[in-house]
Amino acid sequence: MHYLQSYIMIDMFKKKSRCKENSLEMEMLLRRAHELLANNNIEGLKDLLRTIWRRLQSRLMLEPYLLADHDACGDIAFNFCSFSELQGCYQGQANSYISLIEPVLTFPWHPNRIINNLGVIGENRINGRFTSSSNHSANYYWPLMLIKVTGGNHSIAQGILMGEGEIALEDWYNLTPLLKKYRCNGPLWINNDTNKIVMHCDCPELGMAWEVSRLLASVCPPPLQASK
Repeated sequence: MHYLQSYIMIDMFKKKSRCKENSLEMEMLLRRAHELLANNNIEGLKDLLRTIWRRLQSRLMLEPYLLADHDACGDIAFNFCSFSELQGCYQGQANSYISLIEPVLTFPWHPNRIINNLGVIGENRINGRFTSSSNHSANYYWPLMLIKVTGGNHSIAQGILMGEGEIALEDWYNLTPLLKKYRCNGPLWINNDTNKIVMHCDCPELGMAWEVSRLLASVCPPPLQASK
């Protein structure tokens, strides 16, 4: 019993420390983001968003090598809002392509596929340069500049490593209405309408991108046209 109580206290301390750290990170990040906005550096805001997603991209791509087979289940979910709210932001088919130079988020998980793709896809390699197929697709979320793979996770991961090729953008969403309803202070998602906590923020990068994208949306229109 004593051991269990000690474990619970240590776990609570760690969570409080992480919350404090996430709050400070968000504060520092937004200070820099507001400076970019004040200087009318719109491309700088976009690069800041790319930097946020690049950190998550690396973590998701490394995860399957660090865990037991099939345990990598990385994803990025808008679980602080309802499904109907998210679908209300749907803008239709993107009818566009995105370069894998951009911080595309892919979710490799199958142990054989990740190993079999390493070292064989790329210029002057056995299977040649990465080329897109009908199996490769992603969804786009504005103004977060979030590119989330929906098909072809493993081969796309290798294309990202080599910095070559492009994939089709399938559907896209304009999340601007949700920016008005929800905010993230680092550790927590908060409903602006009720000023109540919705849930703990389990993906720091999503929270960061959410708040930076709020600034981008205030000065920049979506890069795609609604087609629904």
